[in-house]
Amino acid sequence: MKNLEQLRESIRILEEMKSISLTPETLKAVDELKERIIRDGILPALSEQVAPLLKPIQPESVLVSEPNTNEEISADDTPSDSDEQTSKKHGRSTKTQLRVTLNDGTIIQQRKACDTVVKAIQKAVAAVGIDEIRKLGLVQNSVSYISDMLDDFYSTSQKPIGNGWYVMTHGSNDQKKEKLDIISRELKLGWKVEVLR
Repeated sequence: MKNLEQLRESIRILEEMKSISLTPETLKAVDELKERIIRDGILPALSEQVAPLLKPIQPESVLVSEPNTNEEISADDTPSDSDEQTSKKHGRSTKTQLRVTLNDGTIIQQRKACDTVVKAIQKAVAAVGIDEIRKLGLVQNSVSYISDMLDDFYSTSQKPIGNGWYVMTHGSNDQKKEKLDIISRELKLGWKVEVLR
């Protein structure tokens, strides 16, 4: 927090000294430094302070901050042993990944399991059509698994799959696997769905 305050004060002083102009490159570098200070210093400290307060309410609650990205996972993104030790130390479960191997050998594995589900459902729609998937009558949290309407309560967990249709991605990775297994089995798609721990 002190570093962020010092940075703000430095910028304020430079702006007041009209003789020094801040270039767009300098301002960009300042913004990047602010983000780094918040990400590496403030958020971890905040998480440590909030976690004990949440424990009586729900032991599994964890304050998590991670970048929003749709990139495919690479070997560099897999959790390391030190990540697992850190997770155990803080009482968090180890992150899991969802992987779907299609019958042609194509692997779908996004950084977030919900994005893996979206890509897999898009492949299923391309293979058999939306109607065949909807005929399975799948439901997640009392909401249709595939729907053309957003539910007010779960709207942030319903991800678009195209042509005005949404898939419900709320739930654990095991629940996501279960739904994809049903779709694969019932529609004879031949997928191998795995939760990687």
